Amino acid sequence: MKPILSLLALFTVSLAACAAEDDPATATTATQEGVVSGPTILKAGTSTATTSASARTSGLQMDGGKELGSYLLAQYAVTPRTGDSAANLTVTAAGDASFVYILRGSGPGYVGKQLRLQRVPGSPNLVAAAATGMVTCGAIAPDTSTLVTLVVHAMPPRTFDVLLDGAATACTGLATGLEPPFVGFEIMDPSNEGYGGRVTFDGLSL
Repeated sequence: MKPILSLLALFTVSLAACAAEDDPATATTATQEGVVSGPTILKAGTSTATTSASARTSGLQMDGGKELGSYLLAQYAVTPRTGDSAANLTVTAAGDASFVYILRGSGPGYVGKQLRLQRVPGSPNLVAAAATGMVTCGAIAPDTSTLVTLVVHAMPPRTFDVLLDGAATACTGLATGLEPPFVGFEIMDPSNEGYGGRVTFDGLSL
């Protein structure tokens, strides 16, 4: 299996080529700090998604195609946040379903703009991309709702914590290059072969 960073680069190229062919789906509009706006959904192949929304949170059910070339990207925006921020998502992943969650910032380069959490095929573990490399936070059990909280500390030295169902994990005090303002987040089924499956996200907020 190729490293996900290189595949994300390929995904970006494919996304630019296919964006004109996809109609964005829009849920709720943000009018207050922290309220989710979106998602805008871009997809190809057999990957699909359905959405739900309330006044302050959003939901998404992603059914990702596992064949090479199927992908889905759901992009959410919020009123920019400059201070310490907490992103929340309740995840229910079927079987060995995989996903990528990306918190978006405003710093220079890739690491300044993205902080990535992921569950890869064949493993129940949630893994975080820290400045020092990939760190296993803990397990998201199949077919079980798990609250994931990503807390980002805006002031240098910038660090982040990942909590599962409110409990601290091995991903505590990890260094990150992500810089504020924090402007939204993305949920993705990468175009890698084997990635995909059904994942339900509830209570999406930042």
